[in-house]
Amino acid sequence: MNVLEILAQLETTVKKGPKVMGRSMVDADQVAALVSDLREALPQDIQKAQEVLQQREGLLNQALSEASRVRVQAEEEMHQRIERSPDSAEAHKHAEDIVKTAEKRVQELLGNAERQAKRVQADAESFAQERTKGADEYAHSILLHLEEEISQLLGSVRKGIDSINQQREVRA
Repeated sequence: MNVLEILAQLETTVKKGPKVMGRSMVDADQVAALVSDLREALPQDIQKAQEVLQQREGLLNQALSEASRVRVQAEEEMHQRIERSPDSAEAHKHAEDIVKTAEKRVQELLGNAERQAKRVQADAESFAQERTKGADEYAHSILLHLEEEISQLLGSVRKGIDSINQQREVRA
């Protein structure tokens, strides 16, 4: 289960508990189990964010591999043209142009990969922060509501005990 599903179950448990004197009663073991599940689910969301970061690294590695391949291909083409050309100076200049073009393409590929990786990372960080903040706020409000209901229920129990004690004193 993910964090939001667990929080929804916690809310359902609080809202659908039996009513005693206008207050909801909850199964403490069930609430404790849901809180435990919530603690376990948060690391799963963090793991998903780490997977996104690994994807970012993969994109960068892929771009570096492609850049290396383009450079090697350009150098091979340069050497082949030099060997085939009767005019070595012209071939050398043409080869230099090919290398410059390849280097420019490599820089473009690296720039694009870096921008894409930064976008993926920023999206993952934003998602993780929003998810954690939302879960914290939701859990906090549910727990405050639960605390209020339990406190009121304890007050009602105390009044019942006091009433019984008064009746005993009157009979004695």
